Amino acid sequence: MDANLATGQDPRRLCRVLVVDDQPEVTETLGALLEQIGHVPLAAATGSSALAIVEGEHPDLVLLDLGLPDIHGYDVVQQIRGRQGRDVIVAAISGHGGPEDVARAQQAGFDHYLVKPIGVESLRRLVDEACNHRAAAPRSQIGELVAAVDRSCDAHDAAALASSILRLVPLAPVLAIDLIAVVELADYDLELAEIRWHHLRRRLA
Repeated sequence: MDANLATGQDPRRLCRVLVVDDQPEVTETLGALLEQIGHVPLAAATGSSALAIVEGEHPDLVLLDLGLPDIHGYDVVQQIRGRQGRDVIVAAISGHGGPEDVARAQQAGFDHYLVKPIGVESLRRLVDEACNHRAAAPRSQIGELVAAVDRSCDAHDAAALASSILRLVPLAPVLAIDLIAVVELADYDLELAEIRWHHLRRRLA
């Protein structure tokens, strides 16, 4: 590996990248490359574990193998889009990739299609794109999520309220404790949680 891979990386642009593949050598190799170019690798071997990590860790980029042992990659990306929208860049990784494969992946919701083995420069460009995407998106994302929480309050839907608020937490870390408190309150007093939310949302405007 090139000894210069780790140079020139702006520490303010450190991103979290989830590598999803059931072959340990793939997750280990890509994880090592990501660390060398200054980012934080996360790993999953199944579609179900990948979905849990996306929900809990909010990675900036997901490198998703199509042939997973439990859930096909197309189904995984569709579930990510259903839960996260376009908040996260998702790239398909596969051992082969003809025009039909690429077109099908795009229709399923992937942003990119990469053929293994993945080159360092391709990986670097993709991570840079994901970092820039996440940096540019928060203001509009916050507005969308605030609207989603409002709709959940109107419907008195505790589960939807909690899901949307938890997605707000990484975008508004200063209010993280208050936001999580609203989620916890909704478990046993939804009406009071809704009142707390309407007070809190003013600070997100």
